Amino acid sequence: MIQLIMTILFLLTTSITDLKFNKVRNSHILIAVLIGFVFNSLTLGIEGSIIAFGGLIIPLIIGYPLFLLGLIPAGDIKLFMAFGAMNGIYATGYLLIITLLLGGVYSIILLLRSKDFSGFIGFYRYIKAMLVTRKVCPYVSKNSIKFPLAPVAFFSYLIFILLFDML
Repeated sequence: MIQLIMTILFLLTTSITDLKFNKVRNSHILIAVLIGFVFNSLTLGIEGSIIAFGGLIIPLIIGYPLFLLGLIPAGDIKLFMAFGAMNGIYATGYLLIITLLLGGVYSIILLLRSKDFSGFIGFYRYIKAMLVTRKVCPYVSKNSIKFPLAPVAFFSYLIFILLFDML
């Protein structure tokens, strides 16, 4: 229950700053990572440290190439790294899947509301060019839909809690 409360406070805090400043603060990430390592180590010993480390490193391994391609901001990767340090890789995987689904739905809603499909068309051309040329290059677009992901991750975590009956 303590881990649940700490995670909710972390995601709520990062959601507020992400909405207000469009940034996930490094200080929030660092505090969450430290809390994750300390909590998991105290409750599970060396296995807890391994769980926290795995939860921290796997989002980095998956997210860093996406960051290099310009597909995801570094703050969002750090958000999942901190969550992983607090909750382990399995919970992070579930949270990532739920967040991607909710974020996708939210993106479609924003796209339909704005009626500006140029970002989608630009992304389609980017993927097509990479497939044709067989060269990986960074994605740069001024027209792509951007929104703070931390609030989506927060709501995803609430869904995660309900789905896995964690209350």
